[in-house]
Amino acid sequence: MRIVEFRVRPVTRWIVTRYENDSETESGSLETLGEYSNEWYAKRVKNALESHEKEHPPEYESLPSHPPPKD
Repeated sequence: MRIVEFRVRPVTRWIVTRYENDSETESGSLETLGEYSNEWYAKRVKNALESHEKEHPPEYESLPSHPPPKD
């Protein structure tokens, strides 16, 4: 006997984003930097990116052009 079931299950993902707003041009941008299945990892990545930006102000070219690896 063959049984086929369809189910809906909740999924929680943690997405790290970077928002920048330029008040002179009245424009903003939002970029997604990574998606994680664990909040702890997402917060570690966020903290590392914030620290990096403080040490290397907005010349964002010093960061890799791709998002951090997913866990």
